[in-house]
Amino acid sequence: MERLYALSRSILLTDPSRPISKQLAAFVAHAFGASAVALFDRAGGETYRDGPEDFPAMDEQLRTAALMGTQFQSENWIITAVRLGSEPIGSLGVAGLKLSDSGTAGCRESGRNWPGESARPGSRDAGRGGAAKRRAEVVAARRHRPRI
Repeated sequence: MERLYALSRSILLTDPSRPISKQLAAFVAHAFGASAVALFDRAGGETYRDGPEDFPAMDEQLRTAALMGTQFQSENWIITAVRLGSEPIGSLGVAGLKLSDSGTAGCRESGRNWPGESARPGSRDAGRGGAAKRRAEVVAARRHRPRI
């Protein structure tokens, strides 16, 4: 909880004269003590890195996570999609953290496909879990609700 608070506090204190994506990568590395962070911006096609080490994963996996909403993980790093609503807008790779079993399960249940799972890329359920799918359906229903 303290790490999330530190991260949110850092985000509120961003320097408007510097690129926000570069600052976000630094904030994540600092708040969580990660050895390497890579933040891929899908719209700009750029990767922002921070941390004392180079991120060990390939740039292709960062792009794939951002485009398909998938997730990749090894023993030493994790890459997951960054979403705005249900749409992937980028990806975040973090190395040098040890995820707890509940943290790993939380990522899995939040709808990120892991290598070897059965959801087809491009299918309606690709990259979505039950909760994310329900949330998307609620948002769609609200859009079509008549306003008084």
